[in-house]
Amino acid sequence: MSVRLDKLLSNLGYCSRKEAGRLVKSGAVTDLQGRPFKKASEKARPENVLFQGEPLDPSELILIMNKPAGYTCSHRDHPPLIYQLLPPRYQVREPQISCVGRLDKDTTGIILLTDNGQLLHRLISPSWKVEKFYQVSASGPVTEAQVARLAEGGWCLPDDDKPLAPARCRKTGECTLELVLIEGRYHQVKRMMEAVGNPLLHLHRSQFDTFRLEGLEPGEWRALTAEEETELKVSCGLQQSQNLGP
Repeated sequence: MSVRLDKLLSNLGYCSRKEAGRLVKSGAVTDLQGRPFKKASEKARPENVLFQGEPLDPSELILIMNKPAGYTCSHRDHPPLIYQLLPPRYQVREPQISCVGRLDKDTTGIILLTDNGQLLHRLISPSWKVEKFYQVSASGPVTEAQVARLAEGGWCLPDDDKPLAPARCRKTGECTLELVLIEGRYHQVKRMMEAVGNPLLHLHRSQFDTFRLEGLEPGEWRALTAEEETELKVSCGLQQSQNLGP
């Protein structure tokens, strides 16, 4: 679909709509053949526009980040924020990029960010059973009774009258365990560990659905490939699988 250049550049965070006029006049905005557009009010398809000789960012972003400790996930919290680890133009895109569920300030690991609101809501809804894998370091030895309680579901956290969904849980060391959830309640893992009498010391999310953090150091991020985007959307019912084989 063709879009006005000033609206397109503004929505992607390159500049304000007012600044777009100056940039177009300077010759910074061209078609694929390098021919400058003349007015910011001209319409063009995003895939046919170059900014300073480079293709525009995708109209939809889905990113994976390795969240470091000390960063918060809300746009309204005090810095440092995870969004400050992204390019400045990503921080002012419209619609806004948001994280798919939050990780606490001191929690590390994988987090997804997107400006696709429908995808975001599907991924955080327990109805779609998207799994999140947490590596938990507890303050004391992990018992089999604690593992069983964390996994069984059907019980309520303090000050919460909605029963927990069943989870998967396994002991990974004397004081460590892996917990796999399809929910994402407020401070859920922390509250679950406190409820079984073994408060956590550190929490790391190692996997989101089928996605891991290979190659990403703390604070680093990357965009999903086209194949990964398809896989993610298929997993939450937003796209049909392209695998038509038997």
